[in-house]
Amino acid sequence: MARGRTGNGVTVAVLGAAAALVAAALWAPLVLAAWIADAVHPLVRRLERAMGGRRAAAGALTVLVVLAVGVPLVTSAMVLAGRVRDIVADALHAGTPEGALRDVIAN
Repeated sequence: MARGRTGNGVTVAVLGAAAALVAAALWAPLVLAAWIADAVHPLVRRLERAMGGRRAAAGALTVLVVLAVGVPLVTSAMVLAGRVRDIVADALHAGTPEGALRDVIAN
């Protein structure tokens, strides 16, 4: 019987390590999701009161509001980051600070 317990302990350790690796890879999105959920919680409570206690409807409306605000912001940030990356790459290829400034102004 001791042999089965050792196998279970190893299985638990391996599964725990795998869960830790997955959590380590996803820590930033998880923290961001928790932060957004905490930030919009007052909105959910207000909408729930306004909708006569219908929490599911208030939650669904809150998700739509977060998406309506978040998707354009994330899209704009991604476009801006790509443009900044292109400007930096062009500036690095220019060779001189003057050439880099000319490339930035020209684009």
